[in-house]
Amino acid sequence: RSEDIDKFPDELECLELHTLVLERSYFSTNIPDAFFNKIRELKVLDLSNIFIRSLPSSLTNLSNLRILCLRGCELSDISILKDLENLEMLSLGGSNIKKLAPEIRYLTRLRLLDLKNCYNLKVIPPNVISSLYRLEELYIPRNFDQWEVEATNNKRSAVTVVELNSLTHLISLEIHIPKHVTFLPKEIPFEKLTRFKISVGSSLEYDEDYSLTRVLKLAGILLKDEFKDLLERTEVLYLNQLKGLEKSLHSRYRGEFLGLKILEVKDCDGIEYLFSPSIARGLVQLRQLKISRCKMMEEIIGNDQ
Repeated sequence: RSEDIDKFPDELECLELHTLVLERSYFSTNIPDAFFNKIRELKVLDLSNIFIRSLPSSLTNLSNLRILCLRGCELSDISILKDLENLEMLSLGGSNIKKLAPEIRYLTRLRLLDLKNCYNLKVIPPNVISSLYRLEELYIPRNFDQWEVEATNNKRSAVTVVELNSLTHLISLEIHIPKHVTFLPKEIPFEKLTRFKISVGSSLEYDEDYSLTRVLKLAGILLKDEFKDLLERTEVLYLNQLKGLEKSLHSRYRGEFLGLKILEVKDCDGIEYLFSPSIARGLVQLRQLKISRCKMMEEIIGNDQ
């Protein structure tokens, strides 16, 4: 750990070094521009929680770098990363970035992009996410809501949900899609996801059970067919102020909930009961059910009629 380091050497001469971990320096620290000149075989670099505001120019020499961790850094500009063309995993979680650099789109070998807890992130430029077509894991902070509705004139200033269509290798996704995005393209590759934490609609905080990896939150929207693949595999489901419901969930959704373990239903005024007997019999894994402020609710299990 580098918590006692207040100055780095001008150069680090370790020609065969493959992994370098320098983390947890709580003091303002500058890494000299030539620092990485003589460690060109480096494949893994972890600079997490180091108080640096800029990256040294010699970072571009690390053409063999595969994994770069910049979690918790105070970086304002990460455009220099565009030259790391062999990078496969990039973690910026908890960093101070306000805008994802457009140059990130050149990192086409990326399999993981981690932006979790980047609470200051306000802009993801257009065509960045869609260019990273090899992504298998994408984590976007839950407070990020600056998704642009698809422009008819092809002039966009920000990312759109449609860009997710390009991520055909995606197996893990964390994302919040705000209420103003009125539709989800059917081509979004939800069917391959093995891990997901997805919220759609109004912003809503919820308790996280980190042992469960398939979480879906729907708030203030219509329950649509686009969610069928997700609903059938969801472990934790939050339903809040859903629109268009008549009598039961089955008025909008005809699938099953075979993997469901936790269900919370709140402010869904149109429903009189949750499940038919046939669906209820399939809830063999359900261990927690919470219902609140559903004014028309008469019973949990109704009938099949």
